[in-house]
Amino acid sequence: MIKVIVGKSTIELAKNRFDKVKIDSSKGLHQFGSEEKRVKYGFIGEEVVLHHFNIKGEDDYDYDMVYKGRKIDVKTISCKFKPHSNYLCTVNSSELEIFKKQKTEYYFFVRIKNDCSVAWILGYIKSKEFFDKSKLVKKG
Repeated sequence: MIKVIVGKSTIELAKNRFDKVKIDSSKGLHQFGSEEKRVKYGFIGEEVVLHHFNIKGEDDYDYDMVYKGRKIDVKTISCKFKPHSNYLCTVNSSELEIFKKQKTEYYFFVRIKNDCSVAWILGYIKSKEFFDKSKLVKKG
């Protein structure tokens, strides 16, 4: 787990990206742009990974960046406190099949403290391996 202090420049870069998104709460939860908070935290999580690993971002529906020729999608969730070292990384989705169709090779998992002061890069996994090992847990 890598702890990253979220700087003002990271938040500003994420805000600039967020300002270009049209939020539409009538979209289904699995569609990008349906929930304002998730989009904001998602952009911050992506910027944290981009900055930490010195990667140039991509603007593609199926992945967020390319690092050493590998397509990466960053999955970010907000939290109240530092995640435990045995935290299970998750993908929030009401329709898991949508994620399985993405053309990404790896998932990076990031947690961001609710106040956006700190983030933790929890790790990464090949997307196929993630779905082979994961199980669907329905909300509630």
